[in-house]
Amino acid sequence: MAITVVKKEGIIEAPIGTVYQVIADVERYPEYLPDVESVTREGNVVTMSVRLGPMLVTWRQAARFEPNTAISVRLLSGPFKVMNVEWRFEEVPGGTRVTNETQFELKLPIPGIDGLVGNALRANIERTIDAFRERIRSRTPASA
Repeated sequence: MAITVVKKEGIIEAPIGTVYQVIADVERYPEYLPDVESVTREGNVVTMSVRLGPMLVTWRQAARFEPNTAISVRLLSGPFKVMNVEWRFEEVPGGTRVTNETQFELKLPIPGIDGLVGNALRANIERTIDAFRERIRSRTPASA
C-alpha cells in the first residue's frame, strides 16, 4: 500500500508565538481536544491515546519542536506502518497560517481503507485547528 498524504491549513487570528505555544503544549490536548484521552511527553518522545469511535488507539512518536516555525513528528510505535506529521507556522496579515501535513500508511492492508482513514483525518485535522483557535480565543483577554 502507498503512503497517503493529508494536508490542511487554516488562519488563526493570533500572533505566531501564541499559536505555536498552544500547539506545542501537547500535554494539555486532553483538556480541549475531545478525542484525545491522554498525552505524555518525556523529552522529545510523545505518547498519545486517541479515541477513534469505540476504540482507544495509542502510539509513540518522536517530536522535534522548532519554536514559531514547525513541529515535526515521526512514528516510533503504534497501529501505523508510517505516521509522520508536520505542523508549520507562518505569520500572515491578521494572524498565523497553520498548516498540517500528515503522511500515513496503515499496518493492515485493507482495500479502500486508506481513503476512509484519509477522509477521517482531514475532518479531524480541521476540527483540531478549530479547537486550537478556540483555545487561543479563550485564553486571550477581550479588547475593550
